Amino acid sequence: MKTAISYLTFKVKNASCTNPDICLQVGEYLILHIQSNTFVESFSYVVMAKGVVLYAGQERMASTIHTMALTLSPEMAPAATVLVYQPTSRGVALADALTFPVDGISRHNVNQVHEAQ
Repeated sequence: MKTAISYLTFKVKNASCTNPDICLQVGEYLILHIQSNTFVESFSYVVMAKGVVLYAGQERMASTIHTMALTLSPEMAPAATVLVYQPTSRGVALADALTFPVDGISRHNVNQVHEAQ
């Protein structure tokens, strides 16, 4: 006898940048696509950096894919993680996480000039 198990997943994608080696700058927006292979009413998210929760929230999901934007702050440098999760009625948690680099140092162009005396 075979048992059928339904397969539920969350997938978080970074739509802001096609090259993951390129750092995002402080003040820019990180565009995320949150996708589920089944309908869920809402999901929760947590943004963390350096072991600190910077902010958390909840978003409604009108379909199986949802797009949201996060503003990158200096506290996120050099890297931050967004965790998206949703507990289900079966006691299973749908979850995915994305870690992304944030460049918080080179926000301003600084030129240094040395004059010979």
